[in-house]
Amino acid sequence: APVRLGPATVRTVAAVVLLVALHYLGWLRFVETPLIRILAPVQATVYRTVRGLVGVATPSSPQDSNQEWSARVLTLEVELQQLRADNARLREARQQLDYLTARGLDAVAASVIGEEVAGRLTTLVVNRGARHGVRVGVPVLVREGVFIGTVIAVAGDTSQVLLLSDPRSQTAGAIEGRERVLGVVTGELGLGLRMELVPKDSPVAVGDAVTSAGLERRIPRGLLIGHV
Repeated sequence: APVRLGPATVRTVAAVVLLVALHYLGWLRFVETPLIRILAPVQATVYRTVRGLVGVATPSSPQDSNQEWSARVLTLEVELQQLRADNARLREARQQLDYLTARGLDAVAASVIGEEVAGRLTTLVVNRGARHGVRVGVPVLVREGVFIGTVIAVAGDTSQVLLLSDPRSQTAGAIEGRERVLGVVTGELGLGLRMELVPKDSPVAVGDAVTSAGLERRIPRGLLIGHV
């Protein structure tokens, strides 16, 4: 059966056809221009909103994906290096603890938080002090009993350490295995150590280990100072 359009539908279709014809003939320009100006902000807002939604839904380009993966790989590499550094510090701390336990020595773990340099004279600042049991004259060790300096000043939570390589430092040393071969170990402007006042007839050879002689009040015997 044929479809019959009602009078209202016919009038609507005729109006649309007429408006389209007048638009292409340019007769509606005086009406369209003001409408475009009025609706422009609304159109811009709708465009930005739709474009933003499209941007979220659109898959990233291969270049963006490569950059994202590169950034992730770099982050993982940094984290890996940090884990390796932390593991090395833990391994060193474990070695120190094993050494101290085997020697029956008490110690306080500390970190260097500052450095005072005057020419070639160097003093370190560590984050442990009187409140942690640190006293003036105690030795400072690294790794497995390597003797690097002594505490010369103590505050509540910090201490100053004079390195053995500082020319102001003087420590009684002995040749390991021949503890009667004694001398005074002094610093050489941060460049090394010198063992002086060693008896001329003492048997000393290149490669001999020099250790603390244990003559100072708070410095135990046998801490490694260096090698001849």
